[in-house]
Amino acid sequence: IKGRNLYAGSRPAYLFGQGFWHAAVKGGFDVAREASWYRPYGANFTRIKTITTRIRPSAAYSPENPWLRLSTGKYDLGKFNPVFWKRLDDFLKKNQQEGRYVILQIFDEVTMKAGLDQWDRHPLCSSNNINAIGTPAAGGGRKGMPDVYDLDNLKLKDIYQAYIAKLLSSTYRYKHVIYEVCNEYGGTKEFLRWVLSLIATFEQSKSTNLLVSNMPATK
Repeated sequence: IKGRNLYAGSRPAYLFGQGFWHAAVKGGFDVAREASWYRPYGANFTRIKTITTRIRPSAAYSPENPWLRLSTGKYDLGKFNPVFWKRLDDFLKKNQQEGRYVILQIFDEVTMKAGLDQWDRHPLCSSNNINAIGTPAAGGGRKGMPDVYDLDNLKLKDIYQAYIAKLLSSTYRYKHVIYEVCNEYGGTKEFLRWVLSLIATFEQSKSTNLLVSNMPATK
């Protein structure tokens, strides 16, 4: 990074590509084939979610979120899902081999909106986990915002801290990763600053610099 510009060595880097958001979270999906698909187009970046609500369990695919999904169908937000983290590592490794940047969405506000395919099936929805974190339940047209940005919710804050620490420690060695705090962010400046402070603390602990971007907060 020089100023506000991205460089690859001494040359300015221009990102060209698109994102298949579910590449890492869609269990059973071929991540190597997805990474190779971009090659004929000369694309040098892709973009993926780390949390999904869109994948329905089937014979072919399974939803693989960062947290462990129990036999009851609910998530334990205090335990991580090794399948997801292995898929994420495989995807980053393959794209590194392809010489392609990967934008990782730490959070995704789109999946926190109301609707059956959104908040009602989100791991952070209180109906879908065993951790009693006080977020809105499914049904009734509810959505996750603004509750998911509540820094006074200490249970939720602890879960976020553990998740972000796990994400950064699992991916920081890949120099082609760009972290996006939240896709289509509509939260507060305070929440954004808090997440950035966690990233800054991690950078200091590892003597490293990470690439971080986000839409500006308006509240």
